[in-house]
Amino acid sequence: MNMIARTDYTDRIAAAFEYVPIVVLIGARQVGKTSLMRLFDKSGYRCSLELNGQNAETAELFERFSTIEQYSARADERRARRPAAHR
Repeated sequence: MNMIARTDYTDRIAAAFEYVPIVVLIGARQVGKTSLMRLFDKSGYRCSLELNGQNAETAELFERFSTIEQYSARADERRARRPAAHR
């Protein structure tokens, strides 16, 4: 099966690799994130490490380090400390 060319995304990923050594793609399931990143691996662009969130051990690892969850928890803590009149 042929993959749809996503030059906008591949250009953005390539540009990101020029500035940082790690690029993470996040998004909905089954939209082509893994396939897109594998294009870079096949082209010899960079060495890569693939972490799949569908793997239970990997998902558990990322659950502990979710910045969104950490932000939400801190925001909840701040709200709880405010006087009732300010909530």
